[in-house]
Amino acid sequence: MFNFVIASSNAHKAEELNKIASSISGCNLAFSSAAEKIEVEENGSTYFQNAYLKANAYFLKFKSPVVADDSGLEIEELPGELGVQTAYFGGDIPQRERNALVIEKLKLASNRQAAFKCVLCFILSSDEVFYFEGQLKGEIAGIQLGDGGFGYDPIFCPEGQQGATLAALGDWKDNNSHRARALQAALTFFKNYKVA
Repeated sequence: MFNFVIASSNAHKAEELNKIASSISGCNLAFSSAAEKIEVEENGSTYFQNAYLKANAYFLKFKSPVVADDSGLEIEELPGELGVQTAYFGGDIPQRERNALVIEKLKLASNRQAAFKCVLCFILSSDEVFYFEGQLKGEIAGIQLGDGGFGYDPIFCPEGQQGATLAALGDWKDNNSHRARALQAALTFFKNYKVA
């Protein structure tokens, strides 16, 4: 069993990662919250860079295996507005207003294609750093739908889900989100990995 400290100040991400791991058959990855929060400047230009910055800061602090993620929503009609800057989109406003802002910006757009992307960075030692990617394609809804989830879930409709948003797809999301897909890739790798 591999035990990792979750390098995140976002309680939702920690909760989601543990929930996803518990739903994967044969999962040999276990996660625990960090004993304290570390402020990390996420000034990378890619998900890989930001995930590493967080993971390395927690690894140096706690001297134990760490996992960090960086993720974002990418919308084809709004290039560069979200992505690695997703958490800052719209400034200091409530999430529901951020969602409304996205809908407003796309009100005349014929292309509503979007994708959630996630990179997980696992650090076991200074010489053992591994990255895993996950992506979930879909489109942006015209209104906010569903009571579950968090973030942009109420406006994101995954491909093949008949217009339902992630906020209304609890169990399906647990197994198919961008974060779940990255974690599944990690699990496949760690099933056969021998610690150096």
